[in-house]
Amino acid sequence: MTFADIITIIAQIAVVLTLIPTTYQLYLSRKIAKVTLERETKKDTIEFTHEVISKANESRRIVLNKFGSDTVNVSDERYTQDVKNSIMEYLNYVERLAVGINTEVYDYYILKRICGRKIVRAWKQYGNIVENIRKEKNHPKAYKDYEMLVHRLEKDYLDETADTAGKIENTL
Repeated sequence: MTFADIITIIAQIAVVLTLIPTTYQLYLSRKIAKVTLERETKKDTIEFTHEVISKANESRRIVLNKFGSDTVNVSDERYTQDVKNSIMEYLNYVERLAVGINTEVYDYYILKRICGRKIVRAWKQYGNIVENIRKEKNHPKAYKDYEMLVHRLEKDYLDETADTAGKIENTL
């Protein structure tokens, strides 16, 4: 083995040794980027949810003043044009939010904690209106993201109730 061979081997070892910290730095950078992205997603979810729900609540107040918590029905005399417009406005706001949640642009668990039950209650009140819109406009997928979000929320709430019941039962 010549001196040139030894120098070549040392150079190759040096290259390999520099790859180890470089790889580790890349790993850390990716991990930090992921954590930052998750934090930004949660922050954006809080901001957008607040914005949408604030606007949606303005629309919802008109309906609540006339119907209270009753299910809204198109054949009801209280179902006036202003109620219809308010419901459509509410549905459009929440559908936009639901699309963001269902496509994972926004964080589901943050939304659930902020206003999940409110979204489910509104669906129960307006669900038959959505069915009517789907039939009337021959658009079977209208507000489908909102409906999917409600089903997911309901399932989670049922699972939580079952978990809580099981924990209580086990402590007795």
